[in-house]
Amino acid sequence: MKQDPAVVAVVAAVPTNIGFTEEKRKLAGKQFVDVGIAEEHAVAMVSGIAKNGGKPVFATYSSFIQRTYDQISQDLCI
Repeated sequence: MKQDPAVVAVVAAVPTNIGFTEEKRKLAGKQFVDVGIAEEHAVAMVSGIAKNGGKPVFATYSSFIQRTYDQISQDLCI
């Protein structure tokens, strides 16, 4: 992330599950976003980041993947 300011890590309330400890989150600064328990919002946000030339990476638990799939198939793709 230090080498590429276009990279943005986005999580939905589970930063440590993808290795973002408190220290790493501080180092990432504005390149790290935790949307809380809002997976649908995260999908919409990373779509906008990507459309504008950013390089988003979004991580979520597999048990919440249905929320992200619904956002992709029902809103983003339309």
